[in-house]
Amino acid sequence: MTNFNIYSSKFGQSTDDLPEGEVNLYLTNERVQAVIDSNTNLVKLTDLSWNNITNKPSAFPPSTHSHSWTEITNKPTIFASDWANVADKPATATRWPTWSEVTSKPTTLRSRLQRILMLGLTLRQVFQLPLHAGRLGLK
Repeated sequence: MTNFNIYSSKFGQSTDDLPEGEVNLYLTNERVQAVIDSNTNLVKLTDLSWNNITNKPSAFPPSTHSHSWTEITNKPTIFASDWANVADKPATATRWPTWSEVTSKPTTLRSRLQRILMLGLTLRQVFQLPLHAGRLGLK
């Protein structure tokens, strides 16, 4: 790792003019990528070792923990999902059966419902009927 004290380094001098152990910060045209450690020494980021990193957790990865849903910030309010990716979904009906095709139906029905079904309507049509079905003579 290359450490150098920012106060003892010479800026812009030729390497021939530098005392041994000092670093010229003006040798390249590249952007300086460095951090300053607690002794005001610059440490080249590409040479940074694990021992020079401060405030890291004592155990890595940190111990297992959880957060309640209310503690999570910036969470989405809706979740996009593709229906094709939903597991164990019911099959989509392609047609609705007529009353005569329905199996295991009760033997007695409330009279209004029975009249509706006896008209030969499909179950889908029954559920689409307006609530005021008086015009069908079903009152």
